Amino acid sequence: MEDDTKKWLIFLFVLQIILIGYLGYFSKYSYDKFNNFQSSFNEFKSNTEKSFENVGEKIGGVEEEFKKSATQFTTSIQKLEVESEKLGKGLKDIQITTKDFSSIIEETLESVVSIQTNLGLGSGAIITNEGYIVTNHHVIDGVTAAAIITYKQGTFPVRLVKKDSRLDLALLKIEGNFRPMDFANVKLVKVGEKVIALGNPSGLSFSVTEGIISQVNRELNGVSYPLFQTDVPINPGNSGGPLANIQGQIVGINRLKIKGFEGLGFAIPADIVKNFVTPAIKEDRELLEKLEQEK
Repeated sequence: MEDDTKKWLIFLFVLQIILIGYLGYFSKYSYDKFNNFQSSFNEFKSNTEKSFENVGEKIGGVEEEFKKSATQFTTSIQKLEVESEKLGKGLKDIQITTKDFSSIIEETLESVVSIQTNLGLGSGAIITNEGYIVTNHHVIDGVTAAAIITYKQGTFPVRLVKKDSRLDLALLKIEGNFRPMDFANVKLVKVGEKVIALGNPSGLSFSVTEGIISQVNRELNGVSYPLFQTDVPINPGNSGGPLANIQGQIVGINRLKIKGFEGLGFAIPADIVKNFVTPAIKEDRELLEKLEQEK
């Protein structure tokens, strides 16, 4: 019995030594593996960080290059815009100096009328498509009979809407559908600008004469506002007709010439004309609408 016990003790002792040795080996193996793994991980981490740094540097470089390219592109666009503006101005100057009125004469004459009265002849300009016409007050002053002759559409009876002897302006009305003329911006009118007078001088219906604006804001005795001076011939029958620019817009309404002098005519500026006709047309339209409703 004692011998068996000794054998078991010896067996357990040997087993313990084996287990301790095995555990020691396994621990050392695991420790080495862990160290190797940690070293590999640290190396991987270091390499990854370096890679990100390199990528960041490259992205930064690309971003910087992009900014430079964008700046250069913007500068180029700005230069092109400046050159384009200069080119546009140059082309505009060329067009102004070379273009004549032939391309707008036909259409513009459609907006010009001959005013025939028992006292004489005059001219006018159609300013709305429903047939409102502006002319001089002295063209219709004291008349007892009048008719309007258009460039293409024949003869029309006429109605006086409003007149102002101080301004020497009158607003007339005919019935129908017409091609109107627009008013020019008088602030853009310059000395030396080419203009044409359209009208019916001495009964020569729908004549056109060309000249320039000789001066703006010209004051004359007996006239309460500044006039446009022009060298365009203004003859009897031209009164009340439009003075038009190269765009076919009304620069002014021809009013008078200085007797005994050639090329010394005057026109009522478009802004004064517009300020007279605009409220008059509005009032007349309202009156017509009211009369229509009362029928």
